[in-house]
Amino acid sequence: MKVKKFFVFMISFNVLFVVFQIVYGLILTSNHTPAVAGGTHGNAAAAVTFGQYSFLPLVFSNMAAGIAFLFSGKIISRS
Repeated sequence: MKVKKFFVFMISFNVLFVVFQIVYGLILTSNHTPAVAGGTHGNAAAAVTFGQYSFLPLVFSNMAAGIAFLFSGKIISRS
C-alpha cells in the first residue's frame, strides 16, 4: 500500500512540476524584453551577461510538491 502511495505521489509531483515549469517559462518569455545593441553594426558585445538567480523555480517546485501530496491523498482515499 505504501509503494502505491509513493508512486502516485511521485507521478503527480513530476507531472505538476513539468506543468509549473512550462507556465514559468511562458511567463518569463512573455515578459522578456531583448536588449538591442545601440550603435554597433559589427560585432556584438564581447561580454556575456547571465540573468540573476531567482527563487521562483524553488517556490514552484514546492507548490507542485504540496499539490501532489494533496492529490495523492485524494486518489488513494478513493480507491
